[in-house]
Amino acid sequence: MKITTLTIIGLLLSGFAFGQVTLSGTEKETLMEICNQYNVALKESSLKNLQKTAPVRFQGFIEQLIATKDKPKKIFETKYLKRPTHEELIYWYVVREFHYNNSEPDSLKKTQGEIIEWILKDTIDSRWLLDNYYYRISGRLKFLFNKADLSDYDFKIDELGFKTETEKAIFFLFMINSCGQRLSVMGFTGKGNLKSVINRLPKINGQEYFHYTDFNYPDFDWIGYKKVESYNTRHLGNYYGVLLNHLNILLENNLKDEARDLFQSSILSKPELFKFSGSQDTLNELYENWK
Repeated sequence: MKITTLTIIGLLLSGFAFGQVTLSGTEKETLMEICNQYNVALKESSLKNLQKTAPVRFQGFIEQLIATKDKPKKIFETKYLKRPTHEELIYWYVVREFHYNNSEPDSLKKTQGEIIEWILKDTIDSRWLLDNYYYRISGRLKFLFNKADLSDYDFKIDELGFKTETEKAIFFLFMINSCGQRLSVMGFTGKGNLKSVINRLPKINGQEYFHYTDFNYPDFDWIGYKKVESYNTRHLGNYYGVLLNHLNILLENNLKDEARDLFQSSILSKPELFKFSGSQDTLNELYENWK
């Protein structure tokens, strides 16, 4: 879908857009320095040095930035998994826009000051803000899951301060899709023990991840890099890929009871959501045979 000015205005004026953040000139300069240090520094030491002199309002944000560069398991601390404050989410959006701005040709690049002014004055969909935060920290999770066993971890979604079912789904989809990508990579390369991967996945609300089925929120327009698309088509569609890979592994290992449980307990048995998957025909055939 091509982005137009009217599209962006319409999205920003939706009921999920929140108000601006006001910073002094000195605070804007500090925010710029923090974001630049995050984007270029390989270690967290430079951010820790900045933290010593940064205003109180940036302390939580800097802690989050440090966590993404610290030991991988640090992001599993509740204070990093829970919903950040609105201000912190705004600061993370500045990180995003600085990153994308660096990819622009010189003729289209904005100054960092212009980016900060735009984000602070504009109203941005809160779902975009939250999605951006979990995208930024999910890289650490992907790295960790390459080898680590996360089956002892249990993400208690209802305890993380989310305001809506949509926000809970955003968290869930990033956490599980980040781990589930490992199944796709291993399936493509033919290397590694796929069965061991599904046994290493974390739990959600005390159960195997696939029991989470709260995806009945309204779909919404989601903006990636210069492209607006359906949020569910991108993220819920990817999740269907994780489930189908999981199912195939069980069937290939003749674990028919486990495969049946996966089908019945997950959205593999929810035909109303199949439209968001690129494998809709496969899902329909599976449903007709197993329902």
